[in-house]
Amino acid sequence: MKNSAENPDSALRQILRNNYSQEHSKFDEQEFQQNWHLDFFILFGMLNRFVKMQHRINGGDLTMHMVVAEIWIYNIGKRLAASTSPPESEELATNEGRRRTLPKCNAYSISLALEMSPETVRRKVKKLMDMGWVERSPGGELMVTAECEKAYNPQVNLEIVRDFVATARVLMKRMNLKLEP
Repeated sequence: MKNSAENPDSALRQILRNNYSQEHSKFDEQEFQQNWHLDFFILFGMLNRFVKMQHRINGGDLTMHMVVAEIWIYNIGKRLAASTSPPESEELATNEGRRRTLPKCNAYSISLALEMSPETVRRKVKKLMDMGWVERSPGGELMVTAECEKAYNPQVNLEIVRDFVATARVLMKRMNLKLEP
């Protein structure tokens, strides 16, 4: 079997399981540790900009962001992992389309994944439901709504990806890394 560097599908499967591809994470760690401040500053700056954006979008509640993000990652990640083709944006544009196609999760699994108390997750889920960002099925399963994604309108998503791409390119150049074909 090919390793994930030779098999991009394997790396993608790892990412869909909310992991990173260890094969794609190789770099000169010893050189990094000898003089890490600038490279880590570049990366940490991007991460901090992202956290500040999430703080603003989620009304100053980063715990709520963590809960809604974990539900979204579960819903979308399980859908992506279960299919050979990604969902069409039209399919996810309405709650009805989402109900038909997205796997749901429960609050307890979210509390385990986030290592938070079930009560904290329950309170955040209730608040998210009151905002219309999360929907609970009759069986109690959770799904992020199309309304939630409107807070991450195309401009917000573009800005996040632009920041990531710019940061990744600067770091890859500084660390003498090349993208694999």
